[in-house]
Amino acid sequence: MPTSGLTRRSFLGATGLGAVALTAACTGFATTGSGGMLFLSTQFRPADEAERFRSLLGRTAPGVSYVTIEESPFASQVRSQVGAGSTQVGLLGGLHGDIAPLADGYLQDLTGLLADLGNRGWPAAYLQLAKAGTDRTWYIPWATASYVLAAHADALEHLPSGADATALTYDQFLDWAIAARRANGNRPMLGLPAGPKGLLHRFTQGYLLPSFTGGQITTFRSEAAVTAWRYFRELWANCAQASTNYDFMHDGVPVLCRIPE
Repeated sequence: MPTSGLTRRSFLGATGLGAVALTAACTGFATTGSGGMLFLSTQFRPADEAERFRSLLGRTAPGVSYVTIEESPFASQVRSQVGAGSTQVGLLGGLHGDIAPLADGYLQDLTGLLADLGNRGWPAAYLQLAKAGTDRTWYIPWATASYVLAAHADALEHLPSGADATALTYDQFLDWAIAARRANGNRPMLGLPAGPKGLLHRFTQGYLLPSFTGGQITTFRSEAAVTAWRYFRELWANCAQASTNYDFMHDGVPVLCRIPE
């Protein structure tokens, strides 16, 4: 499908971030058995990331214990503790989809805390999502994730004419992948993290779909979203088949590889 001429946000730069926004919410309890707070999170789970975050907490919020958990048992852990009347978790961290189902029943209303924090420059869409369809705020935006593209210097010669590698449009990114493939004997040189533990879903939910549709979540069922998926189908056709095995950047993705001599 032709992709030129479409109006979209830039591939690198002001892309949508809502679906990958991390959130922090309170259960209304704060105890680790020693007077501190237990912070349960689905984010920063890799050992090195968790240790860096624990180090940060140690300097800024002594007494907070940071514990990571996978998405599947996250909600059931909270519900079971609250249901048993023996909540050990005081603070939750996760994606909107992790937190929102627990609103109005398992979380503390943070409307007052949000007002006390003042204007921190949070996008209005984040704050609206934090209400989870109610008139109260159930979580506070915590962090946003960035999608990183790495490219070998030799691949830069295949950039579309006039394209800036630090400010690509989606059309230019696709054209780049196509040009690199053709210059490499028709073998795709673009890799994406589509492995079992890869974060390709964050690219589609947090960048691709918001960039094409101009919104978050509620705009994902639209003609613009159909255009986004058609674009992605063409991009995927220009990706290395080994992408389905890639989970992390050190596996070599996302990357436009050096073209073998």
